[in-house]
Amino acid sequence: MIEASLDAVPGLILGFCILAVIFGVPAAVFAHRNTIPAFATVLSAVSVAGIVCVTLMPGLSADAGRNSCDLGFELAGLGPSAWLNFALFIPAPLFAAVAFRKPLLTVTAAVVGSAAIEAAQTRLATGRTCSLTDLVMNSAGAVIGTAAALVWLLAAGDSLALRWKRDAALSTITAAAGSVLLTAVLAIWTPDTRDAVASDRETATRVAATEEAVQWMGEVSTAAFGPNQQNSGIHTEHRDGRWILAFQSDSGTIDGVWPDRTLTSIKARNNEAEPGTLTAADATATGKTFAETWFPDQVRGSTLTTQPLGNSPRTVYELTYRRHANGVMLPMRLDLAVTSTGRILHVSCIPEPDPAMPAPVLNRETAETRAREHTGRTPTAAVLLAQKISGTWRPVWMVGMPEGSPQPDVFLDAVTGTPVTPDPTRRPPG
Repeated sequence: MIEASLDAVPGLILGFCILAVIFGVPAAVFAHRNTIPAFATVLSAVSVAGIVCVTLMPGLSADAGRNSCDLGFELAGLGPSAWLNFALFIPAPLFAAVAFRKPLLTVTAAVVGSAAIEAAQTRLATGRTCSLTDLVMNSAGAVIGTAAALVWLLAAGDSLALRWKRDAALSTITAAAGSVLLTAVLAIWTPDTRDAVASDRETATRVAATEEAVQWMGEVSTAAFGPNQQNSGIHTEHRDGRWILAFQSDSGTIDGVWPDRTLTSIKARNNEAEPGTLTAADATATGKTFAETWFPDQVRGSTLTTQPLGNSPRTVYELTYRRHANGVMLPMRLDLAVTSTGRILHVSCIPEPDPAMPAPVLNRETAETRAREHTGRTPTAAVLLAQKISGTWRPVWMVGMPEGSPQPDVFLDAVTGTPVTPDPTRRPPG
């Protein structure tokens, strides 16, 4: 890690040597004039020179990290760079606390100084990124260094009894002044913020979800299209805590939701039915087996009907699953198309859970009469189904009107009998 830092910042050692002299000589003079430990004062100044060089000297990628700050932190995910920051901030507070006998002021100044460095990294072309992790690890190193100095001083017989009040007062003033100044600086500079920890966690979750989802989708694809196919990829989108999946192979596409393991669409690329010999009963059995395997929640409690499309060896059988409660068709939809060879041509599913609704009051005749009174035309059909009205599920009569009517359908609340307008249909995930 140290070698990498040296390689990334050309002239780091030379810069440190120069800065160590610039900081160290005045520190030695100051210590001599104020009769404080010269060795600790000089070492503290030299340590600060090292911090400045490592954190603020421009690197090879000088513009990296400018105008941005990473606010993510996770103790379990700390890397070598974080621990290097921790070690970097131990010596300066240690020697400063020994030299000046003010541990509270020392650790406060170190934390404020670390925050100032991170703020500076958002504007200076140093090749480093402002990071909450760095600030936490710098501060932790400062606390450890100061604690070590306190042990050192107490072991040497210095109780610091007469200095605690002044130390606490100076520490408070430093913390307040530093907070105000840094707040003002950040308000002016306003760096872009991000959370690299959350981003990395999301990436790892996406990878894990993708691997499992690809295996699951591959199983569905094999069941639908057969084993002889090549998977060409999967697109994932994270939405509302779930993964919306779009799986593609050379045989077809599959849409679904993970980790719900809910399928919403299956489409074969070859949508032309080939000649076959399966009867309606055979095709229904094939489609039913597939539906019970991959759509168990939609099949459960539903009524299955089969409709042949055509009357030839290329006949396609349309299997429809619908569920009813109190005579109301519920919003769940499942439709399968099976060829006379037993191939799944397409599947469309709306996996809507069964809603809770009041029981309908209006019967068909009353609904058609209300529609006739409302429009002045004679209805042609009526279906009782669940519809969302202003976000709430209601039993609704959809009354079909004759061709040429201003309204092709009239919707009537099956409890109150009043005309209603259903909410726009929302496309299922995937």
